Amino acid sequence: MNKGLVILIVAAIVGFAGFRLYKDWGARRGLSTPINRWITFTPQNKKFQVSLPTAPRYVDEVLPIPNSDKKQGYQIYAAQEMDGAVYMISIASYPADYDTSNKQELLNNLVDELLKKHDVKTILSRKKGTTQEGRDFQELVLTNNGLDIRGKAIVGDDKTIYVLIYTGPPDNFSIDEYTHFIDSFKILPQNHPAANQGEKIEKINTKH
Repeated sequence: MNKGLVILIVAAIVGFAGFRLYKDWGARRGLSTPINRWITFTPQNKKFQVSLPTAPRYVDEVLPIPNSDKKQGYQIYAAQEMDGAVYMISIASYPADYDTSNKQELLNNLVDELLKKHDVKTILSRKKGTTQEGRDFQELVLTNNGLDIRGKAIVGDDKTIYVLIYTGPPDNFSIDEYTHFIDSFKILPQNHPAANQGEKIEKINTKH
């Protein structure tokens, strides 16, 4: 996948300055990493655990919440495969005084704003539900600029929403790899053993 497409993915789907994460990655070509060689990743903030094909890179940003005078924090962890696939975990954090009691409405507003802001029209499916742990979620499958984009937004703790995103050329999509990525994601309680194993990774400077 060339650099321009990767920038487009992050700018159009994540919807903030996180596209700088990819500005120096360049084009990649090659085979995907077998699932049995993927790594189990836990960030330094120890909030979640997920399986990724390679160690991710990281960026954060603070932006205004639409139709509000408040601001929202964003973090992205993203790993790119040699075959062009990109796996991302984006964390949207709301301020303490922002009402997040209606979880599905919160998900609707976040997803709708991203789709509207970036003029995404080809939505193949959109599903709402509740995880086995009782967390509200939404799943999306769409295409944009010739790319296959799939994702799942999950309500977390402490006024957060986690957005898991896969994107890549349609002919490279692997349902097994995508399912493994989604199913491996876990929000960790702070007393979980894995929460003591946060990994330090490269943070990308987003300042102009």
